[in-house]
Amino acid sequence: MKTSKIAALLIDMQKCFIEDLKQGEEEKIVPCQIKIIDDFCVKRGIPLIVLEYSGCGTTIRLLRDKISEVPKLKIITKTNDDGFINTDLLSHLKTRGVDTLLLMGINADYCVRSTAKSAIRQGYKIVTSKKLIAGKPYHSRNKSGDWYAQNGAFYADMDSLLERLERIVA
Repeated sequence: MKTSKIAALLIDMQKCFIEDLKQGEEEKIVPCQIKIIDDFCVKRGIPLIVLEYSGCGTTIRLLRDKISEVPKLKIITKTNDDGFINTDLLSHLKTRGVDTLLLMGINADYCVRSTAKSAIRQGYKIVTSKKLIAGKPYHSRNKSGDWYAQNGAFYADMDSLLERLERIVA
């Protein structure tokens, strides 16, 4: 059986986007993102690619402090919702031999999904959890979750996601 090669994408976790989240979303997703970054990217050497929307500053400090510990880190500035457009994301993933992307970030219905759609078109598998992605108050969590479940692996809780990630990186 072929072992998957996974990389984590952290998408648009910048202050200008976080300010517009549904109430309680930041407190829900940031600790889970930190756990993934620490347990898998820092301790297990999984590559982390941080996508930051141009003109919106850098990733928030809580996450920046943790991502600074990641040995296989790449930060990419993007000018489009889709992290593959006009960036070197695709070539970076190909160079690393990645076939599966763990998606974390904002906005689940726009930037994260646009990047996920391009990833699927390029032949990548996607994995995420409602504990890792969030959206604005007028975004539809159920509609978004359904899309991720139909097009990849989508987990409602962290325990199930962590079990899946353990199988992928084993």
